[in-house]
Amino acid sequence: MHREECYITNDQTMDYLLYKCELLNKERDRLILTVSKTDVWTIRKNKLIRKHFKLYAKFTNEISFDKLNEVVNQSTKITS
Repeated sequence: MHREECYITNDQTMDYLLYKCELLNKERDRLILTVSKTDVWTIRKNKLIRKHFKLYAKFTNEISFDKLNEVVNQSTKITS
């Protein structure tokens, strides 16, 4: 499955963006690296937010929704 297909065929819930979206691997890897210094990844979302709020906020602020929308729009044009 291509990255674009992965994004388009899944609901873009926060769980999906946080744990699975391949387009966010770089951002997620940075989050995992830092969280893994004190906790085991995969960490539950409520614990992540409670214990590592600043890191979680940084992850969500780094998401380029313009980039994600661009990928969706390109894939839509290809499949049309």
